[in-house]
Amino acid sequence: MPESSSPTAAPRPHVLRRPEEAAAVLAPLRLRILRNLEFPASATSLARRLRLPRQKVNYHLRELERRGLVHLVRERKAGNCTERLLQAVSKRFVLSPEVLGGLAAEPATLPEATEHLRATFETPEAARAFLRELRAEAERLAERHGAPRDARPDQHVVVLALHPARAQVRLPDPRLPD
Repeated sequence: MPESSSPTAAPRPHVLRRPEEAAAVLAPLRLRILRNLEFPASATSLARRLRLPRQKVNYHLRELERRGLVHLVRERKAGNCTERLLQAVSKRFVLSPEVLGGLAAEPATLPEATEHLRATFETPEAARAFLRELRAEAERLAERHGAPRDARPDQHVVVLALHPARAQVRLPDPRLPD
């Protein structure tokens, strides 16, 4: 199920509901392949881009397709061969609690209960300065509103994780002229 193409809608993550899907996404080579399938690509073009043998890429594409993580966009004739163009089902993936079983987070900590803040900065230094200031302010608020650190089971705990996200390197859409 490809994600929404609406320019205003946030990309919907593909939920990995089976351990085999999670294992496929977490395998380093398959992760590289998925990252490079934002736009439809063939095994040949992807192999060239990743500097890997076409047969190896094709094998992993078939496995990703079998697990429902990539889908066939179209087939086209290329000489005597039929070229299959595949694309990742989503730009984002998330593990379902069922995959983790007893290790899963409590329902209250799942993404629906998570608040997100996104800020963009011109330089890494500006982003780091923002994070330092945000952390200091969060610590001040936690000190003012929170209970002592030795939380009891009947207390509510809020965990605030601050981290800079890496800039996304987008490959050009191969459908557009150079």
